[in-house]
Amino acid sequence: METVFDNEQNETLSNGGLNLPHSNLDELCSLLRHEIPESRQTLLDTQTNLEKVADYCSTAYIEIIKDWRLRRPKIIPPIRWLQSLIKSIL
Repeated sequence: METVFDNEQNETLSNGGLNLPHSNLDELCSLLRHEIPESRQTLLDTQTNLEKVADYCSTAYIEIIKDWRLRRPKIIPPIRWLQSLIKSIL
């Protein structure tokens, strides 16, 4: 690896014919060492949290359906009475 100085660019490193500015190389190293693993872990945590939310929603939905089925026989007669009252008024 040799250092090349260019008047128009910052100091660059030549590696296998590929010239990268030091700042780009530092940024790449930072990405590989820190940001990518941290972001990957964040994505895994988010996936776990979304799975928990999906489980909660499906459980809550099932409970609401069960509750509705239990209450429906008690709710329907007053609704029918109200409908007949409205029809008689109109």
